[in-house]
Amino acid sequence: MTHRALPDAYVTTFLLRELLERAAIEDLIRWTQEPLLLPGVSFGKHRGSAWSDLPLDYLEWIIDKSDLNDDIKYTASHYRTKIRTAPLRAA
Repeated sequence: MTHRALPDAYVTTFLLRELLERAAIEDLIRWTQEPLLLPGVSFGKHRGSAWSDLPLDYLEWIIDKSDLNDDIKYTASHYRTKIRTAPLRAA
């Protein structure tokens, strides 16, 4: 079957136009150069978990001692900061 590029080009154009209404081109370029904030854990014993559900010591291990990639370390750092700055809950 022959690939038809026109529908892909149309959707890409539409998405780019929508993005440019919300952010400057410089922002879009900067975003492509930053690590990703991953939606969920895709490895190890916590596979399938939400990052917000991980224990603080595991997040710290990922950041400080693992050889995992920059996206994973960035995401772990993001959620470690959220845990550290969250208000304490009453028991």
